[in-house]
Amino acid sequence: MNELQELITEGGTKVFNTYAVEIGDALWSALWRYLRDTYPDQDGYGSVYDIEGIYEEDGGQKFVILHEATTQKYYRLNFSITDADGFKAGDSMTEVTQTFVPAAEPQFSATAVEAYAAEYAKKKDEEENKDKSGEKEEKETEDSSEEEEESEDKEEKKSKKYSYDTLEEIPEYVELQTNYSNLESQVAELNTTIESLNSELSSLREFKHNAELAEK
Repeated sequence: MNELQELITEGGTKVFNTYAVEIGDALWSALWRYLRDTYPDQDGYGSVYDIEGIYEEDGGQKFVILHEATTQKYYRLNFSITDADGFKAGDSMTEVTQTFVPAAEPQFSATAVEAYAAEYAKKKDEEENKDKSGEKEEKETEDSSEEEEESEDKEEKKSKKYSYDTLEEIPEYVELQTNYSNLESQVAELNTTIESLNSELSSLREFKHNAELAEK
């Protein structure tokens, strides 16, 4: 950092130029969204990588230095940004070694970054709750419609079933009447048979009694 400061102050070839960007700047926002979507954290509200700084080499190659908090490692990710294509990240990241003392004032305010991420998390929660609420209302509407249809079908069947003027016009009643009449006929036949059997039984008992008397 001291060598870079000397080059900037005294002149000479500048190795890196730092972008003067603030939270909400189109470039920073594009980088943050790319990292969030490509390398999300467990909560899904941010990324496992923090943006340490955005730089540009003399040749015009732009890159970002990323920091992974778990392993405490640093990575370089090349990217390009044009009016036609917008932000486009490189194919892969390259691990780099930290050989400098971080500046007292970081390129990006940690407080501002946290506020930006918190605002995104809040909006995402609101959208998810809104989607769940919409799905719940839609399901309740469908259930209500199904219940109404079932109720209408039952009323229609009931109305159709009992819309006759007399009992004789109801098919079920006529069928029950016919079955009842058949049962009455069967009962009458059975009673006649029982009387006939009782009469025969009486005759047999009398014959047996006379036979026993004659034998005695």
